[in-house]
Amino acid sequence: MFRLKTVHLKTRATAAFFLAWTGCQTASTAVDKDVDAGPVPNWDSGGTPTDSLSDSDIPDDTSEPSAPVDEWTELNETWRDCRGSLKMVDESFTWTDADPACVITGQAQLDEDGLTLVVDTIGECDSIPWWIDTENPASYGYDVVGERLTLIPQEPRESGSAKQLLVKQFAKGDVDRQRWEMVSSDGDTSNLDICFLPEGPFYTGQYYATDDSCSFLSCGGSVTGALRTESTLTIYTACAGNCPCVGMLFADDVEKKSLSGVWSGSNCSRTMSGEFSATKMEFPSADL
Repeated sequence: MFRLKTVHLKTRATAAFFLAWTGCQTASTAVDKDVDAGPVPNWDSGGTPTDSLSDSDIPDDTSEPSAPVDEWTELNETWRDCRGSLKMVDESFTWTDADPACVITGQAQLDEDGLTLVVDTIGECDSIPWWIDTENPASYGYDVVGERLTLIPQEPRESGSAKQLLVKQFAKGDVDRQRWEMVSSDGDTSNLDICFLPEGPFYTGQYYATDDSCSFLSCGGSVTGALRTESTLTIYTACAGNCPCVGMLFADDVEKKSLSGVWSGSNCSRTMSGEFSATKMEFPSADL
């Protein structure tokens, strides 16, 4: 039990560091044309107070061993992101896409190394989430804080144009998923998916071009932040790949089903700006 607790202490320290570094954002899979979710800082496991102690510094433990903690108690939930739902039930998992309908099932194992997912079956999926490995067991450090589950792959995972160590977050409860069909003043179209936690704060999001043009922000990328007031909505975006970019959408005419405003962005070669309008669409719910 002591070894198990020690390893999980390091795992959770890593997760706490990553949450402090990245806040509530999460990286999204690349959409197309070597565009991924935006720059993600490197991370390591850091140290724990026991790393600097020798065996002689640690007093003998004469207390009775505590009862083992059932880690599955906190993991057995339906966890959601902006793409679908991850259902954990003891030693199994099921991933269901909201759009398109896609189901992946497999085994879930807890040991001193953390959480390991082993895929058994794959439905008719157009694409596989970057954090799922369909060929080999995938191991993660993990942490559950309040309504949020964080997975940290223990090895680099493929995401877009490069292998990166990314953090993946889920939330339990009724995540507020929103899909907006956007049109720029030049006629270029993109979809914007943004999600908010049950208590209201921004959680995660992505955008992706729905035509052959990548002139509206970029071909695709991640939403790194969203600020809502009663009358405005501000969206911050980023992408990486061969030509990293950042962007911002600011809507000062916000209705329940529509919004409009201005946008701006820049990448490795130019700056862009213009006006846009958006219509709220029904978010797919195949996973609900």
